[in-house]
Amino acid sequence: EVFPATFFRADFTYFDRLYADYEPTERTEEGLPEPWEVPDYGLIDLGLTHKFEIGSLDARLNANVFNLLDTEYVSDARGGSVARESRVWYGFGRTYTVGTTITF
Repeated sequence: EVFPATFFRADFTYFDRLYADYEPTERTEEGLPEPWEVPDYGLIDLGLTHKFEIGSLDARLNANVFNLLDTEYVSDARGGSVARESRVWYGFGRTYTVGTTITF
């Protein structure tokens, strides 16, 4: 609680030992290389909640910033034993949300 009725939160999530998905039935030969390991990464998310009143109604303002440092990362990968053989999906860059809740 930073100020009365104002709350701040921060999250750090670290991802490690993620591997590209593969079809096990296609890997029946001995000596095939292991699936590609996605580079590890960490994400920082911040949030702020402020409670207030609008007349006699309780209200709450929520604001969030996801991936604060705009980290480039591979969120998913398919096939391949090296990066250039894998299909990859990159994660979102920095994103924001703002919302209000009114309780009546």
